[in-house]
Amino acid sequence: MSIKIFSFITCLLICNICFAKIWRINNTPGIVADFTTAQTAHDAVTVLAGDTMHLEPSITSYGSLSASKRLIWISTGAFLSSHPGTQASLNAGSVTGISANAGSDNSVFSVNCTGYIYGYASGIRIERSYAVSVNFQTGGNNAVILNSYLTGDLYIGAGTNVIIVNNIVEGQLTTVSGTSSIITNNVFNAVTPSTSTVNNSTLQNNIFNKGATYTFVNCTVEYNMSAAATSLPSGNNNQNAINMTTVFINNNGNTDGDFVLKAGSPAIGSGTPASTDMGAYGGGSPFKIAVQPAIPSIYRLSAPAVPAGNTMSVIFSTKSNN
Repeated sequence: MSIKIFSFITCLLICNICFAKIWRINNTPGIVADFTTAQTAHDAVTVLAGDTMHLEPSITSYGSLSASKRLIWISTGAFLSSHPGTQASLNAGSVTGISANAGSDNSVFSVNCTGYIYGYASGIRIERSYAVSVNFQTGGNNAVILNSYLTGDLYIGAGTNVIIVNNIVEGQLTTVSGTSSIITNNVFNAVTPSTSTVNNSTLQNNIFNKGATYTFVNCTVEYNMSAAATSLPSGNNNQNAINMTTVFINNNGNTDGDFVLKAGSPAIGSGTPASTDMGAYGGGSPFKIAVQPAIPSIYRLSAPAVPAGNTMSVIFSTKSNN
């Protein structure tokens, strides 16, 4: 009897997965897709919770998004011109801003966002995204920020059990009183030396690049590295006053590739567990170059302008980005 019940439940789960749909969003003239803006796609009655929204390459933004459905949003990465052979098109499918509101709980965003991502719901997962800033003002419980690149700050103003892992943040990290976070293998203050406060968090294997001064309240801080002389608590294998020119390929850069550890870096093998590299490219889920979503990509495409008779030969090359 138990085997029959298990089989029935498995069938139900498979059926639910089968009903989830992938929708194409493209505003390039001459290309036929399901939608031309992110908000129109979200609001369509045919788009249901659990569906996947593909923001295809375009030179024009898909606008801002106010989300109130549980959806999966995927675009094509960032810094594409710095990493030839990553995508066939160097144009990212981008939005100008995201507000993950009530009802969007447990949504996933793997997007290129030229503005802010605001979180007001629980279980939001921001993974392999490019954005100006991530800001959780309400909600925030069980949020995940993973493998993302922010040109501004990361602010956790609400939420418990927040996971912040393997990101590059050009600005500061802030977590306010009442929140709790696990913060591992990130690069903070990659460009800007802002001062900030972190509350109720465990921090390991992080690198604070630009000498910012932090206040840690009710935190476990161990195996971290900072350019500032007194930013990190003494002991617990923390390292202050580190010359960051010895750490990164280019500690004065502002692209993802600049913050790869250089040969001989003191951050190599200095983290926890033993022999773990510090920074965004270390640990169990290293940063993915060019902020590539975890789906296969077409990185080369060749097709004739017109068919030869009734046939057309198209050559394309794909690769996995898991």
